[in-house]
Amino acid sequence: MKTILLSTLCLFSVGLSQAQDATNKVILKKGDVIKVNSDMMSSMTQSMMGDESTEMKTSSKSLTILEVTEELPNGYKLSKTLKTLTFDFDGFGQTTSYNSEKDAKTESPFLKPITEKVGVTEEIMIGFDGKEIEKDDIDADKNKKGPGRRGGFGGMGGMMKMGNGVSAAFQLIPKGALENMGWEDTTEKDGFKTRRKYKIGGMLGNMAKIYVQSQTTGETEMNQAGKQITNKVNNTAEEMILVNIETGRVQLQTINGQTHNKTIVDDKERPSSGTTSVTITVE
Repeated sequence: MKTILLSTLCLFSVGLSQAQDATNKVILKKGDVIKVNSDMMSSMTQSMMGDESTEMKTSSKSLTILEVTEELPNGYKLSKTLKTLTFDFDGFGQTTSYNSEKDAKTESPFLKPITEKVGVTEEIMIGFDGKEIEKDDIDADKNKKGPGRRGGFGGMGGMMKMGNGVSAAFQLIPKGALENMGWEDTTEKDGFKTRRKYKIGGMLGNMAKIYVQSQTTGETEMNQAGKQITNKVNNTAEEMILVNIETGRVQLQTINGQTHNKTIVDDKERPSSGTTSVTITVE
């Protein structure tokens, strides 16, 4: 599947031919099954106490199954299951591996929060924009009354989340973007701002190739054992997305990200930097 899609990319023209109108909402129907395969590799250097630093390497592969269970007035209801997961970690002087098809469970506190999700089906909702409606948004929506009520729409961890299903499976192209060959958007959440710049690189029938440049910046503060800890984040990424403009369904996405972060404890900075690459195929 991946080889076929990569070969298809070579056929795209740089310029845009007479293109069909892009859909203004993701097109799905009850019973649709979407398979999301993710392959991730990450390398990170983290400054420790004093002048010491340690290198961490992570790799993972996963298969997530999405099934449309209901069409809603404002989107879709889906079941989401992380079917398989392999995970390898080398850092802090130790190595850890996990394979869901061989290992029933793991007691590793590092892996347990992830591995406990394997085989578990959860119900989620997405809007017609293809974005997951998070539980906090649903609860906030329920508490609103009157005509002002919303319709329910509104990374290593971030990269893992990016490859685990919904965020990788759908991409809409705004009206007029085909003629303008690009667009931008900015989102803010939990103290972090992400700016994404999209450029349409070519068209082949109803398929579009999109290049994305993004940057996420921000900082968080917390108090732990009486110490003030500040995390400053500056992440950048370059992406390529192959999407069906008539349905908003992605077929292939690649992500190459760079991390330049700082953790400040007692006025002492501990920088970290690294790279992450993700390849996602959607069937």
